[in-house]
Amino acid sequence: MDQTELISAIDRWQEEGRALRERLLSERDALAKRLGEIDKRLSMIPTEKGADGPGHAIRQPQEATLERVSPRDSLADVVRKLLRAAAKPLAAGEVVGRVLEARPSAEKTHVHSALFRLKKAEEVEVTGEPGSLKYQWKQ
Repeated sequence: MDQTELISAIDRWQEEGRALRERLLSERDALAKRLGEIDKRLSMIPTEKGADGPGHAIRQPQEATLERVSPRDSLADVVRKLLRAAAKPLAAGEVVGRVLEARPSAEKTHVHSALFRLKKAEEVEVTGEPGSLKYQWKQ
């Protein structure tokens, strides 16, 4: 390849590079515009951080708490109160965790026993498969 052919090839590559750069810049601008449209639409979706309408909160059910637990309440009573206050079925682990927050001296096995007794007495509805059971107060 002589010097003239080499210069000619370099000029073609530079021209192809410029054309490619222009196409990529145009695509980038189109993508940026599209991202702006998507962000605008996403901002109109109700979220947990805002109220009703665009950018406003979706009201979530309150989590069940055990604020009114008396030291005289049995462990089964504590579990009953929790399940009555729950807006949705709770897994055994959730029940145990919340009961232990309210009554740190309780033992996990005793909470599981209370759940079993409430199930046997048909005071709670149980859904799911063994290992992932969820408990809900019968209404």
